Formats: sequence, structure tokens, C-alpha cells
Amino acid sequence: KVAARTKELEERVLINKQQLVELTRLNEELNRSTGLLIRRDLELSRASERLKNLDRAKSEFVSVAAHQLRTPLSAVKWALKMLIDGDAGEIGAEQKSVLARGYESNERMIQLVNDLLDVDHIESGKFAYHFVPLNLRDVVDSVLLEVVPLVYKKDIKIKLEAPADLPKILGDPEKLRMVI
Repeated sequence: KVAARTKELEERVLINKQQLVELTRLNEELNRSTGLLIRRDLELSRASERLKNLDRAKSEFVSVAAHQLRTPLSAVKWALKMLIDGDAGEIGAEQKSVLARGYESNERMIQLVNDLLDVDHIESGKFAYHFVPLNLRDVVDSVLLEVVPLVYKKDIKIKLEAPADLPKILGDPEKLRMVI
């Protein structure tokens, strides 16, 4: 009986040693994996920080570049408007037509700069709305007035059918203009 009990205990000890060896191996593997995960986490954290810094630098660049572009474009707009209006002396119809096209191109450039700033504001979460009571038909009409030259040039017909007595809505006129 003692021999059988001893043999049984020896087998248990052997099994426990094997389990201990396996647990030790698994523990070492777990420690290696944990070390790799910690290093990977640090690498990802650093990469994330670099991306945030690059995004901040990009936003700063876009903002500075857009503002630097806006200033001379506004000066050109002002000068062209003075010439078109005859504030600097009378000009012929042909010259006025050339200046008007330049003025329109300048307006498109200003709008592109504004769009660039809007995209930057959207990405940075600074895109604000300014809600006011407004007549949606007035907003649509003002947009249509801006596109009339293009509409005629492309031989497009636009017909706005809306009741004249539309109720006022609460909206941001500039954002609605962008949508329209």
C-alpha cells in the first residue's frame, strides 16, 4: 500500500513539476508579450502626438496662408471696384467688361480662401453657426443673383417656384448660402 501511495505521489509530483515548467514558460512568454505591448503602446502614443503636432502645424499654416492671401485679394477687389464704378475716371465699356471679369475672378479667389478657412475650422471643431431669423427665399435669390453670369454663359434655365409669403426660419445665412 505504501509503495502504491508513494508511486501515486511521485506521479503527482512529476505532473506538478511539468505543470510548473509549463506555467513558468507561459509566464515568461506573457512577460515578453507584455513588454512588446508596452513598447508598441509607447510607439503609438508618440506617433499620435506627432500626428497631432503635424495637424496643428497644418492648421496654423492654412490659417496664416489664407489670411495672407485674403489681404492682397481684398486690395485688388477694392481697386477693381473703384475702376469699374468710375471712381478713378471714366473708362470704356470694353475696359469695364475686362475689369468686371477680373473682379469676378478675384471674388472666386476670395471665396476659395474662405472655403479653405472653413475646411480648417470644420476639421479643428471651430466651425460655428450664427442662427438668425431669415427668409429662405431671400437667401436663395441672393445666391441665384451671383450665379446669373454663369447660368447665362452655360445656357441653363433656372426657375424658382416658391410662395412669396414663406415663413421665416432660424438659420445661419452664410452656411445656407454655402449649401445652396
